[in-house]
Amino acid sequence: MLRILSIDIGTRNMALCGIKWDLCGLTSRKWSTVELIQWENIDMDQEIRRGQKRKPLIRDYIDYLVTHIRATIDENCYDAVVIENQMRAKFQIIAHAIYTIVKTGFPHVIVGFCSARLKLQCDVNNFTNTVVDRPTKNHAHRKKVASDLTTVILSKINATSDMVQKFKNAQKQDDLSDSLLQAIRILQQL
Repeated sequence: MLRILSIDIGTRNMALCGIKWDLCGLTSRKWSTVELIQWENIDMDQEIRRGQKRKPLIRDYIDYLVTHIRATIDENCYDAVVIENQMRAKFQIIAHAIYTIVKTGFPHVIVGFCSARLKLQCDVNNFTNTVVDRPTKNHAHRKKVASDLTTVILSKINATSDMVQKFKNAQKQDDLSDSLLQAIRILQQL
């Protein structure tokens, strides 16, 4: 079994997606060998602000992440962590903090960064490393494409009805989509 944690960075909408892949699927390349084991949106701003009147500082986010990321990796025994590359400085700091937390606390866990463009290159028809070019017009269109791809993938992998319902009811489907698509694209590249 290979367990991958995929992280879409944000302070109000950080998405974590955990998938488990039966390595027998390495040769058969079947969607049914992929299981969605964790999927959540985290509002770090809200979590940190409980009992505080001031706006969270970078150190507050890092303190929160140290606890949450460590507990998540411990609980699910992840083998790899994939973090979305970031353009904005605040999110770059958070992404690199997660990288450092994983590298120093879990030396056996593989950790790396993933380009945001890779997510939309998932081949939903075949579980292969085929790159599918999906031109997008703007940010809103990219969100819609990601949501549509996620709906298709959820129908192919082992996802509980609770996970599917969580996606349908989510206010920020695009962040959940991004975290799942990133994890799937990494699997397809193996």
